[in-house]
Amino acid sequence: MAKTKSTKGNLSKEKMLHMHRMMLDIRNFDSKVNKLVRKGMVPGMTHFSIGEEAANVGAVAAIEKGFDMITSNHRGHGQSIALEIDLNGMMAEIMGKATGTCKGKGGSMHIADLDNGNLGANGIVGGGMGMAIGAALTQKMKKTGKIVVCFFGDGAVNEGTFHETLNMASIWNLPVIFYSINNLYGISTPIKDVINIDYNYQRAASYGIPGHFIED
Repeated sequence: MAKTKSTKGNLSKEKMLHMHRMMLDIRNFDSKVNKLVRKGMVPGMTHFSIGEEAANVGAVAAIEKGFDMITSNHRGHGQSIALEIDLNGMMAEIMGKATGTCKGKGGSMHIADLDNGNLGANGIVGGGMGMAIGAALTQKMKKTGKIVVCFFGDGAVNEGTFHETLNMASIWNLPVIFYSINNLYGISTPIKDVINIDYNYQRAASYGIPGHFIED
């Protein structure tokens, strides 16, 4: 396991500009949704990706869009936008309209875009992990060469499903990446109060999985 610093690597100028535009789209989209929430116009709960733009765009930029897959979490607007979801359809979904990506039945915490590889967000903390290893097992059995990236927050690392799915992914050698975006708080609880290690990635060693810390 290693603590890894971000570098530009071999990214082209065009690629970096595209990633920057995606980050701006995330910030602008969620800022607009926040204004609508404050006006009482959005049904249901919403969680924003403001401040997590780079973490979302960087991860999605490393996979093959339209081929590889992701599972998202309740704070999944940024991941969907990084996968270039139709913004009008996503906004319609959040507003509960039939023209939304899930016909207005999912809302903010259940955005999905199967055509672009987004298997869906999940309102249950850690709920996407079982979906991720199921999808990864399918890819392994079918020998598609696809990988699945499972997005989750720091609050999910103390859920039972976190440990169960990491163990299954390890013993079955599944093509899945567990990608934790650590915003340091599970609702209002500081992460340092509920884990006795420095970084979440260190838990991967318990299951024989390599782990890395990446600064965004």
